Amino acid sequence: MFNKTLKLSRTLTMALLAMGLLACEGEETNGPAINCGAGTALNAAGDLCEPNLSVDVAIDDEDTIVPTDAYAEQVCTDAGGAFDAETGACAPAYDCFRGGYCSEAARLGFEAEAGNLYDGDTLEGSGCARGGHLFAWEAGERIFRVCRGGDQGACFWDERRLREEVVGYCVGN
Repeated sequence: MFNKTLKLSRTLTMALLAMGLLACEGEETNGPAINCGAGTALNAAGDLCEPNLSVDVAIDDEDTIVPTDAYAEQVCTDAGGAFDAETGACAPAYDCFRGGYCSEAARLGFEAEAGNLYDGDTLEGSGCARGGHLFAWEAGERIFRVCRGGDQGACFWDERRLREEVVGYCVGN
């Protein structure tokens, strides 16, 4: 009885194996299917999962996700800056209040030789004469003139403090 059971078991195993082989005959397989996780999708070649990126970002040469140049330019110009397409850098917008203040300081003696980066700037040349920036430029000029002109009680500082303020405000900004 044991031999009959063993023969039946072997016969059954062989039959199931043969059926399995026949079932796969003619079908091509390229290996197991790739299941990509959340936030990823199968690449065009179908052999790798890649992050799902928005149109505003890309992967650079160091495999770092970075904003596209178009997106970086949009963000920069929306904030009033100037985008340099060659370097990808965003220069901050010209500060019209600081321009008025520091150009007035230059006119009254604190010039480029002392480090004033705004020496020689003009209302028209800075772009502050248009686009609603005139008020900021003129306010900067007025505040400097009031403080420099002797009404230091309105400014709460003396000549030394004013000089320190001008250096801190007009150099390196």
